[in-house]
Amino acid sequence: SDADIAAAYEQRRASFETPERRTVEQALFQEEEAARRLFEEWSADPETPFSVVASRAEAAGGQATQLGTMERAALPVPELAEAAFSLAPGSVSAPVKSPFGWHVFRVTGVEPGTSRPLEAVRGELRNALAQERAADLAFERANQVEDALAGGATLEEAAKRFGLGYATVRTDASGSGLDGKPVELPVIQDAREPLLRAIFEAESGAAPRLKETEAGFVAVDLRDVSPPALRPFGAVE
Repeated sequence: SDADIAAAYEQRRASFETPERRTVEQALFQEEEAARRLFEEWSADPETPFSVVASRAEAAGGQATQLGTMERAALPVPELAEAAFSLAPGSVSAPVKSPFGWHVFRVTGVEPGTSRPLEAVRGELRNALAQERAADLAFERANQVEDALAGGATLEEAAKRFGLGYATVRTDASGSGLDGKPVELPVIQDAREPLLRAIFEAESGAAPRLKETEAGFVAVDLRDVSPPALRPFGAVE
């Protein structure tokens, strides 16, 4: 329903949002005085080339690094994140203390965050919710079928009771019958290979049980096995 979709949008809002990203340069010092001197020089001319800033930082016993373009979460220390993400583009921050030392930042670019509104993702959410509910129904149905089989129902009885596809077939591992033509299996085309694998993994005399495959749940009651054999020469001459 529309209410379900709206509720899912609120729960998953973060997946429809792209956070702001900033391109940040940093100078790091162990002494506040050295950090403050560089800040005064750098803020007086915020367009100073980074190579010049790096040389000044190194001469003062620190180091300068281009941190690249990042999200706020990439700066794990709150004080550093606040300093870098509150700066106006092109400006330089006053020294900020962290367990690593004294930091001075310059922001050279800002990519604003974006948010996709509900109307833009309504169809996407509807499909996701439908698939989730379909999976829940499939597992619920599978449990009911398992209970029926454990209670002594045959595969045919369980199929009729729960509206499942059912067929008795004689097939080789490629899905062909005695006439060499593809046998008709009670599944969609994409589920043929998983069902054939389940058939040829089944054991004679074993009670049929549901098995989850890449294409859904299947159960096999193996009634007869013909060993491999050469076709007579006369049949292939």
